[in-house]
Amino acid sequence: MFRFMHQRLRSNLRIGLLPGLLVIASLLLLAGCGGGSGKYDNKMRVQHYGHDGYMGLTNTNPSLPNSPHSLTLKNDTDFIDQKLRTIRGVDHTRIVVEGSKMVVTVYPVAGLSAIERTGVKNQAEAMVRYNMPRYSVNVNIAP
Repeated sequence: MFRFMHQRLRSNLRIGLLPGLLVIASLLLLAGCGGGSGKYDNKMRVQHYGHDGYMGLTNTNPSLPNSPHSLTLKNDTDFIDQKLRTIRGVDHTRIVVEGSKMVVTVYPVAGLSAIERTGVKNQAEAMVRYNMPRYSVNVNIAP
């Protein structure tokens, strides 16, 4: 009797379990092989950071002196000269940098009144202080 029940139970398991196992296995296979429907599928490319420090090249801190984009005195003086020439009444300038001090001498165009010269000086001083906050600025008007 036990043998008969065991055989019957075994055959029922084979008949009932086999289709279920096949369905589960096929679902797992389909889930694993499914193509992506996401926005970034099939766009996986190798990416790297430019000049990441390997071989001494770096672009992580562009204002450091070892960078070609670092700030130099010539860049600073050229920039300020260019900015000051946009002020109406400025003929040319002379810019001297002494450590953290920047001394700017503005040569106004001929024929300006004293009030206009003072206005040119105030504009120039405001422009230099705004554009070069790292310097202690002194602006003079040439006689």
